[in-house]
Amino acid sequence: MIRREFVRNSLFGLGALAMGRARLFAAEASARGLNVLWIGVDDLRCNLGCYGDAMAVTPNIDALARRGTIFSRAYVQQAVCSASRASLLTGCRPDTTNVDYPYNKGFTDTFLPAHPSLPLYFSRRGYGTRCGGKIHHGGAIDLKDLPLESPYWYREWYYDAAGNRVAIDDLQALLGDDARREAARAGGFVDDYVLRHDGKPPAYECADAADTDYRDGRLAASAVDAIRRHAADGAPFFVAAGFYKPHLPFNAPKRYWDLYDRERFVLPANRRLAANVTPLAPASYELPAYDGGQIDFGDEARLRLLTHGYYACASFTDANIGKLLDELERQKLADRTIVMLWSDHGFHLGENQSFGKHTCFEVATRSPLIVAAPGFKGGQVCRALTEYVDIFPTMCDLAGLEKPDYLEGASLVPFLEDPARPGKTAAFSQWPRNKNAEGFSIRTDRHRYTEWRSRSGEGPRAGDVVARELYDHETDAFEAVNLADEQPALVAELSAKLAAGWRAAQAG
Repeated sequence: MIRREFVRNSLFGLGALAMGRARLFAAEASARGLNVLWIGVDDLRCNLGCYGDAMAVTPNIDALARRGTIFSRAYVQQAVCSASRASLLTGCRPDTTNVDYPYNKGFTDTFLPAHPSLPLYFSRRGYGTRCGGKIHHGGAIDLKDLPLESPYWYREWYYDAAGNRVAIDDLQALLGDDARREAARAGGFVDDYVLRHDGKPPAYECADAADTDYRDGRLAASAVDAIRRHAADGAPFFVAAGFYKPHLPFNAPKRYWDLYDRERFVLPANRRLAANVTPLAPASYELPAYDGGQIDFGDEARLRLLTHGYYACASFTDANIGKLLDELERQKLADRTIVMLWSDHGFHLGENQSFGKHTCFEVATRSPLIVAAPGFKGGQVCRALTEYVDIFPTMCDLAGLEKPDYLEGASLVPFLEDPARPGKTAAFSQWPRNKNAEGFSIRTDRHRYTEWRSRSGEGPRAGDVVARELYDHETDAFEAVNLADEQPALVAELSAKLAAGWRAAQAG
């Protein structure tokens, strides 16, 4: 039923008209009992077909975008799994959740009880709620009264030379077992990587394997089953599926690697930092845990291989997402289900002398966000500045649920109605580089400005700015040229905007 028919047929139609479009949709959604399919993806950057990447093979995500609205400038509040998820799941910013990396003590015990995660919030309001895979970060964050459809941590698998599966968390055991160690010397990844790299697993795998041989494939099967069973009982459901890939290691069945010609990947030109960029800015923390050493940004063959693996994993996840969307169609639920696709942050593939996340740069803080909801036009692109802290209020409005009063974001429902409407004047992100410094960054319509501030009080006083970065996205989309020293007046203006905080940057 479209909105004008709902208003015409409702007893409260005249009153609803006065509520405004967003509130009208909320009332309508509540009356219809819309379902929710909430899809999270780990480390997914905006290199998707629907975002304009001609290399990316992502037909299912692209199809979802044609049904919904792309938020092309959506920014996470911190580019790391734990803090980002804590923020988007509770609708509160990192300085409020007090989560950086890893989870700070007290988040589960003191913050979450008064600020339930979004799936739990829906569960307590009558939704049949199931979470599978990586939605929350860490088993302790899956509250005991939130039912889980599938185990939180699936084991990741590698294949040895004989085609036998070996769990990633069993690799260390190989080193402590002389007989297995000798057997492993016959070849395969165990010999090539584990035995010669201090027990560290490979950063990628290309195996001729089934989708369900990997945990994301099993997660997709579990989520499909959950949709099917909820469809049978007819009550509104909230199914949350959190896919791990393309998080390291880049393990995906061979057929997804075969979608790409490695030599066609264009490596980033800005693999080196400008001379006046602080060494606090870049990061490549995770890859050494797999490869045994820092990446050489001049090694183009290695970068192409890892980029190939990343894209293969993104296509693997796209295929798994397609299974969920296909099940909605089979169950004739597509026109009664809100679908949101999000990622916890982006990912560097060599840009800004970084490989991974953990930065304040654009490629780490900008992430895909797609919303398809019944009653709204599809195929839209919203270029307004939006933030992941906006997800919680958006989901409440779309489902017709009352929003808690502590949320620190704004609903995106008005942008589904009018994607061209003005948005926020800045999106805010931050990153605690170490115990001595923390980066605070804003993205305005044209610029990114970052201040690195002292945390320790040793040397500079706590809070003192120790480094600045300024990038002009009109002339430098790759953030390769730091203009902070050249434009002091603009630095002062943006520093004041950063200091004024997120409340001052909200849309009017």
